[in-house]
Amino acid sequence: MTHVLIVEDHERNRNLLKMLLEANGYRVTAAGNGLEALAAARSEPPDVVVSDVLMPKMDGFALCRAWMQDAALKVIPFIFYSGTYIRADDEQFAMALGAVRYLIKPVEGEVFLLELRAVLQEWAGRAAPALDSPLDDATSHALHESALARKVEDKMAQLEEANRKLRESEEKYRRIYDNLQDVYVETSLDGTILEMSPKVATLSKGQYKREDLIGTSMNALCDDAHYRDAILKAIKQCGRAIDVEATFRNGDGSLIPCSVSATIVRGADGELKTIATLRDITDRKHAEQEIIKLNTELEQRVQERTAKLESANNDLETFTYAVAHDFKAPLLSLDGYSRLLLDGYADKLDDQGRQFLHNVRDAAQQMNQLLNDLLAYARMECEDARAEPIELQALIQTLLAGFAEEFKARGVALSVTVPVGAASADREGLAMALRNLLGNALKFTRDTPNPAIEVGGRDQGATCLLWVRDNGVGFDMKYHDRIFGIFQRLHRSEDYPGTGVGLAIVRKAMECMRGRAWAESEPGKGATFYLEIPKWTAPDRSRGLTTTLKDVAL
Repeated sequence: MTHVLIVEDHERNRNLLKMLLEANGYRVTAAGNGLEALAAARSEPPDVVVSDVLMPKMDGFALCRAWMQDAALKVIPFIFYSGTYIRADDEQFAMALGAVRYLIKPVEGEVFLLELRAVLQEWAGRAAPALDSPLDDATSHALHESALARKVEDKMAQLEEANRKLRESEEKYRRIYDNLQDVYVETSLDGTILEMSPKVATLSKGQYKREDLIGTSMNALCDDAHYRDAILKAIKQCGRAIDVEATFRNGDGSLIPCSVSATIVRGADGELKTIATLRDITDRKHAEQEIIKLNTELEQRVQERTAKLESANNDLETFTYAVAHDFKAPLLSLDGYSRLLLDGYADKLDDQGRQFLHNVRDAAQQMNQLLNDLLAYARMECEDARAEPIELQALIQTLLAGFAEEFKARGVALSVTVPVGAASADREGLAMALRNLLGNALKFTRDTPNPAIEVGGRDQGATCLLWVRDNGVGFDMKYHDRIFGIFQRLHRSEDYPGTGVGLAIVRKAMECMRGRAWAESEPGKGATFYLEIPKWTAPDRSRGLTTTLKDVAL
């Protein structure tokens, strides 16, 4: 069996390369730096060595020079595999030292294996060829130092660029800070002003300057104990205070009504401090009585919109970024490694071991489906939903065709009673909702003798009502609202597999289409899930043919 020595200080890269080689029939010895590699090679010479360049204690260039000076080792081909030293003169230096290949990371596994086989074939049965222009020690050291100097120069250039961007960022935020319409203030927990923006001169109508206030007490400026208590209470309960009203005492004793937003943070010195913004709301206070009715209506709309935006933002932040960047990568590695084990080592495992690996792959695939569902949920944007006429009969027949084989295999008695007509809906959103309901009906009738599923609908004048009914396990109606929440399940996943996201997608799709989703059920008597959506009406020609779902209401 061909023996490969890999030299790589990065543990994850070392393990991946080791697994690739072992999965393809090579025996592998791994070292974390050049000194370890020399010791391992002198103890048990390999057939070929694959080395990184940038490593502690002894880097790849120094290792190659020592390798070529060792009579027993120089007959063994030396391959560089680097992702740091990637310039042409780095490769030239490596080849001058005696390397036979200089590969730049990353390289596809198949390409890497092809290069390795080619080197082994070239060197099979013969000693290393003499170099045309062997490097003496002085030249070798000079070229080595030159390579290191180039790397330092590159790093210095990168550092200079980073510093330039940092300076630009500081200048940008300084301009923003100096031109804030609100007064920015930092205080210690005892109220001592640590920093305040120059805008305080505008707030105080020229009676205070920033320099006059730093080091004084904020309590003397905002001396209304009721409002200070309200701010502190909000910070303690919620971690921040937003738009709390306070009064700012000006230099002449006059009071200026302000809106305060504040939070407590830990500074660079580790000490807790309060950061806040103060906004003059004198004009707002004068106008409040005149617009109180409008404010009441506006407040309700803002609360609804804020709740939806917060929900959407939380979902997107929690799921889209985390799922796409943090979850998918290790999951793919898990699936890939388990597949490598099955492909390369299945014959070395007993039945139980192979079953364990299959269980790992099944779990990885189930997790992948969960992540896909989460991404579908998080990426469902109501602003992107488009209202168009959807012929319900045609859509449902298309969806049922996708389930036909499973219906037949399970012996499901299917009935369809959908009226002729068009709904005003987003095609993909409605199809996704119905597909999830059909999948649930199949899943929860799995253990039901003589399973039956009904897809029905009726015209309700301004709306269309659709339903999917089954005779499966059903559920207690006290859990009705819970089942439409994300990750909410009423049954064990071992009994009824699923991701716990499907019904959340159904409800969100209906909300985006200005529709409704609800269910009726009894334990052991099946369940009926309803979708109510607007009926299509021809748009006003003067407004054009394209309509967003914002234009449609139940």
